[in-house]
Parts: sequence; C-alpha cells; structure tokens
Amino acid sequence: MAVTNGYITEAELIARLDENTEVTETAGEKTTMDNIINAVSRMIDRYCGRRFFLTTETKIFTPVCASRLFIPDLMSLTSLKTDEDMDYTYENTWTTSDYSLVPYNAQSYSTELTPYNCIEVKYNSNYYFPTSKKSTQIIGSWGYCIATTGTAEATCPHDVKEACYLQCIKQYTRRKTPNVVLGASAFGTIEIPEALDPDVKFLLSPFVKRTL
Repeated sequence: MAVTNGYITEAELIARLDENTEVTETAGEKTTMDNIINAVSRMIDRYCGRRFFLTTETKIFTPVCASRLFIPDLMSLTSLKTDEDMDYTYENTWTTSDYSLVPYNAQSYSTELTPYNCIEVKYNSNYYFPTSKKSTQIIGSWGYCIATTGTAEATCPHDVKEACYLQCIKQYTRRKTPNVVLGASAFGTIEIPEALDPDVKFLLSPFVKRTL
C-alpha cells in the first residue's frame, strides 16, 4: 500500500531509523513501512481532531448565527454562497467585501501559515448567514498546513512531522516485541500497551482541537 496523505515518506522513515536497526528494504518491508506511516498519520489526525493535509472540497453548513459561522480548518476560500429560500440552489454569491476570515491575522504570525476557523459577516455586507438547514456552501482548501501548495509531508507543521517520525519508529521497532516488554520487576515483567508516545503527545499538544 502506498503512502496516502502521510506526514513523512518511506525514504524519510528509513533515514531516521536508528543505525542499529536492521532495515531490509524488500518489497514486503517497504509495504510494512507504508502501512505504519498511513496508520500513524491517521492516528495523529484522530488525536488532534483535525487533519494536516490539504483537500479542495465543497462543504455545506447549517449556521446557528446570522453574523458568524464556525468552520473546520480552512487555508483558502474559493467560493462562499448562501441559499435564502431553502431550495439548495445557493443563489447568493458573496464577495470579499461581504465577509472576513477569522482569525484576521491567521496567516501573518510567522512564516508558517495557520488556518482560518470562522467567517464573520462585515457590517456593510449585502448578505447574512441564513439559519435554515444546509443554507451555506463553501468551496475551499481545507486542512491545517504551513503552506498552500506541495505534498502532505512538505506542508504539515514541523512538530507534526517530528511526531510522526517518533511514533512510526516506535511502531516499526516494536514489531518483534508485540507486548512491549520493558523489563522485570519484583512483581514480574513490566509491559505497556500500544499508545501514542509521551513525546509525541507533547509535540502534538498545541494542535489538539479544543471543544467546549
């Protein structure tokens, strides 16, 4: 299985494995690495409650407020339309003079871009968000990336990439010790179940989406 929207590549994982780890670059071994990268990348998405790669999609929303709409991570907006008569034709096409993307300075804090998570109606807008079901259509680039072009492993935040390295190495090296036996104590062997590494959690902590 090839890597799909992974946060590192197979070649990068091989390069980062400990020099004492024997890596036999057979087709089967590479498939194993690809599977690990895919699994860990999606594990990171679930832990953070967001994804770190871009997709261009059309999304439909039901606003609960006429002046503000909270949205998933959005890097760029192509089209914003609303439907006022509940026929789902989205006859009102908004312009940039009708709305503001929030946070206002989301993509100017540093060299790393950050996403927008809210759209506000400007005071002089020609439109508002209808609160009827599925009244708002947005086309854009969705995801949390530090750039708006390139592959997933090139655009995910650096901390996310490092977290993916660490967890992939853990998953790869523990194949021969599936029970993760760490050692012995007076009470017997010490084992820990498979989970995100503490250092991985620390790296990902700024990116975990908080919910009220």
